[in-house]
Amino acid sequence: MALSYSLPRRLQHLAQRLPRPDVRAQVAALCVVIAFAALGLAWLGQHAFQTQWQQQQQAQQHLLLQAWSQQLALRLEAYQRALLGLAQFAQEQGAAHLQQEKVLTASFNTLFLAHSDGAVEQLAPQRQALIPLQPLPAAIQIVRQRALVQGGLVLYAQAVEGETVQLTWAQPLRDAQGQLAALLLAQADIPQNLLLPMTGQSPAEVFGSFGFALRDAQTGILVRSLAPDSEVLPMQQEQALQLPYPQWRLESWVEAPAAPPSLWPWHLLLPGVVALCLVAGYFLHRQLLRWQSVRQAAVALSASGGATQWEAFLQASPAAMWVVQGPTIQAANAHAYTLLGYAPQFLEGVWLHYVARELAQLTAVQHGVCTTGRYHGQVELRKADGQSVLTEVSAYRLQDAPEAAVWQLWAPWSQLPLPTALPQAGLVPQDVLLYWLQSCRQPWLDATAEQAGPATGALLFVDIDCLGALNETAGRPFGDHVLATVGRMLLHSVLPVGRAAYLGGDEFAALLPGIGVHHALLIGQRLCQEVQDWHPQWQGEPYWVSISVGVVAWDVRTHDGPGILRAADMACYQAKRKGKAQVVVGSV
Repeated sequence: MALSYSLPRRLQHLAQRLPRPDVRAQVAALCVVIAFAALGLAWLGQHAFQTQWQQQQQAQQHLLLQAWSQQLALRLEAYQRALLGLAQFAQEQGAAHLQQEKVLTASFNTLFLAHSDGAVEQLAPQRQALIPLQPLPAAIQIVRQRALVQGGLVLYAQAVEGETVQLTWAQPLRDAQGQLAALLLAQADIPQNLLLPMTGQSPAEVFGSFGFALRDAQTGILVRSLAPDSEVLPMQQEQALQLPYPQWRLESWVEAPAAPPSLWPWHLLLPGVVALCLVAGYFLHRQLLRWQSVRQAAVALSASGGATQWEAFLQASPAAMWVVQGPTIQAANAHAYTLLGYAPQFLEGVWLHYVARELAQLTAVQHGVCTTGRYHGQVELRKADGQSVLTEVSAYRLQDAPEAAVWQLWAPWSQLPLPTALPQAGLVPQDVLLYWLQSCRQPWLDATAEQAGPATGALLFVDIDCLGALNETAGRPFGDHVLATVGRMLLHSVLPVGRAAYLGGDEFAALLPGIGVHHALLIGQRLCQEVQDWHPQWQGEPYWVSISVGVVAWDVRTHDGPGILRAADMACYQAKRKGKAQVVVGSV
């Protein structure tokens, strides 16, 4: 009886719990509302994703503009310094000797000298007097008139045929009384690939849908990069960055992406499918959130100790090194910047395609690291001045971070030979420096020997300013401390590209094979600034230390070791005469 009564009661209880027809309609309406709410959330999510993507594109675009504007400023500054050096040489030695200085005039295609009486003569590449009635080039006439009006350095840029941009400078030359005596006019043709990022390739292959243009305030657009389908798709996200000098604007844009197809008819016809997708998406979303939280925690834990470990590992290494993750350089030490001549922090986040000359060599390194875990060979890299340097690369994969790889770089000629009786590291005496120069010179003198090293290079001559006064005021121990510190700074500055030597007293020298005069000048300026920023304290008293640096370019086929050293000493002497704490470029 209990069972007979209990079963109907249970069935009645279940029947009471079933929804009534009006309740079923409410549930159906609620499902429809949930479906439309899901569609609205999907639209909002898509809109938020597009907004975030646009913000990332804008940030990446702004980073590219900043990095390349700094590169353009450094390249123009190098040309300006070379022209100022030519003007100073012309005022001291005479304009007639400029033709003999191939190292000084190598940066420019043509040099003119406009006298105050209106006569114009060509100094380089071949010296000749121009016919007075012969019309001058339009660019020469423009910069000449502007220099006479402004009385200072003038730069004029124009696009010419052959995918090059012609730059024309005018530097006034003044006499002892400060009057305008003549104008030094210089022209240089710069390829477009040195003015815009990867101009010769499609931006879709390198920078996605980015386009670039360099605009002059007076002559208009100088150079413009390729932009696929630019006639079909409109442009958006336009950004521009003004260079401090000259009046150039670096412009960039992104092609507008196509609008996604509409899904509203299918959502209206299949509300039940959408509801099921919502349920499945809910559980999937929970699993994805859990997986993403675990991954973010692991990445944060790896980054907190990994970044510090990479930074400490790179700075402690005596060779030029950087860490590559994916297609970009994540971190680099100071030796890598010295080897390639870039400004500090410039390489961080830069694509490897930017610094590698040959894409096939870069692909070979990445393939070797991915397949065998390491690679060793030669790769041609792009320096800051646009020239190339052939480097030995030893790349290997990290065990703690398999997705990252370490590149160790060095120039093949940087490991100069040493006599067996001398130590293999640190500063060496003057006779070893001359031995190095002879080692570079001997293969080129012997016609049967193999030319393993470069025939040209640069030499730095470093002299500590007022070291005798520091010894008298603070004592000889402090002077020895200054000598040791400056020696370590010099050794650290030139280690990736050459060797340093202690000449005795307060003089040092550094041999830089295969390095141009502009690159050596940049190394000398960084060393001079590093010593100036060092403010030592001795017995509670602060002191100020500075150095004077002389830079000369040498060619072992025409110069000998003692002559190169004497020329660098004279350049350093000129730096001291100009007020010390300076870098002066001399000639052998």
